[in-house]
Amino acid sequence: MLMQAAQKAGCSLRQGLCYDAFRWLHSAAPLAAAFGSTMPSPTKLSAIVNMDKMLLRTPEQISSLWQEHHAKDQNAAVLGSTEWKAYSARAKACPYFVMPLRKPQGGYLTLVLQHQLPLVLFTTLDEFQRLQDQAPPHLAITHYTELLDEKKLVLAKADAISPHLISVAEARTLMTLTYAFYTDPVSFLHVHKFNHSPAEFNFAEMARELGIGSDQAI
Repeated sequence: MLMQAAQKAGCSLRQGLCYDAFRWLHSAAPLAAAFGSTMPSPTKLSAIVNMDKMLLRTPEQISSLWQEHHAKDQNAAVLGSTEWKAYSARAKACPYFVMPLRKPQGGYLTLVLQHQLPLVLFTTLDEFQRLQDQAPPHLAITHYTELLDEKKLVLAKADAISPHLISVAEARTLMTLTYAFYTDPVSFLHVHKFNHSPAEFNFAEMARELGIGSDQAI
């Protein structure tokens, strides 16, 4: 039965990417429990920028300033209100997803992401299966919605918590992929299946669309 489920999902048993491995995700506790009281970035925008001065800027100026502030690591993003509305609604409806991260040494690492907006947390599939809510997050994306009502913008930044596992450049890639999967209607079909019809989710097909062979896991 397990083999049939894996074949139906287009998954690899060696990776555990099959229906039986996914179905308990919906009852898993939040990954943030592994952080304790320490977050990788402030959760309030006022802890990063001067809000009084920021509110005097135009949306275009705010976007440019935010990107310039994070120019070194290029780990920032700016979402418009329409994009944020679609993204956040889908994130709440489909909080989990798996993503293959191509590694420079060859192969890829399978990551699980969990939305706990304003946070998005990433850990490895192996750690998530073994440790569940105690799995250590290796990447966090923090969203700041304080400017949404007045400036129609949401600011975001990605923090590579474990640089030995996820580099700064890879953090940028994962942030870009996250928004692509959750905002592009076609790509979101993979996310929806993963959350609501896991037996139909095809990891190999999704990996191929990213130019990754599903037999290259590390």
